[in-house]
Amino acid sequence: MRSAAACGLVGVWVAVGDAVYGMVRFPEPGGTYAEYVTAPTAHVRHKPDAVDFLQAAALPLVSLTAWQALFEAGELKEGQMVLIHGAAGGVGHVAVQMASWRGARVIGTARGRDRGFLRALGIDRHVDFETARFEDVVRDADVVLDTVGGQVRERSWSVLREGGTLVTLRSGGDIDEKAAEYGVRAKRILVRSEPTHFAGVDGLVESGRLRPTIAAVFPLQQAREAQERLQRHPTRGKIVLRVR
Repeated sequence: MRSAAACGLVGVWVAVGDAVYGMVRFPEPGGTYAEYVTAPTAHVRHKPDAVDFLQAAALPLVSLTAWQALFEAGELKEGQMVLIHGAAGGVGHVAVQMASWRGARVIGTARGRDRGFLRALGIDRHVDFETARFEDVVRDADVVLDTVGGQVRERSWSVLREGGTLVTLRSGGDIDEKAAEYGVRAKRILVRSEPTHFAGVDGLVESGRLRPTIAAVFPLQQAREAQERLQRHPTRGKIVLRVR
């Protein structure tokens, strides 16, 4: 029997003892490097049966970011071409799977060692940024997803078709001025908890079309070491903290 503490969540009911996952209070501090945390009910959903708790922990931030960047800001459609920078990273490897599901042609920049990994995720073309310049091989992209910023973003304007869209997750720079110069659109996004988008993510997870890759698992007591590794070394997928 469900507890009297159960509460409504956009058509979903969450009760005491339910397995849930979510993105809590972002971009405000969520306090989730902890064994226990409170959360608004609108920021959590039932954990899909198709993933375990470690995989579920790796999903919300990156999957909502990729969804909103590709489908809301970028308006990516079937048959279009998308260039994803940092394609093997946390947001990038999820974005590759989502764009492939949507039916887009997916090109991604990553190290040469990640070629096989990205092929397995559904990428159509991998550009090894250690040996090639993406602007020499990519033309008329409909969408560019910039997870890197800096010079990578500056070099990306020229690969877009007229009227295409660059979506960046990074701060800095006057993207509106650059967009006007190249005749394209520019969007800078900050991910938010959006139940309708989360429902789309749930569907991809349950259907087997979306799976997070876990680069490493650290016990909660080593949260500092996990953060330092994330800052020092590019990861393939996500780093997860194990609470218990």
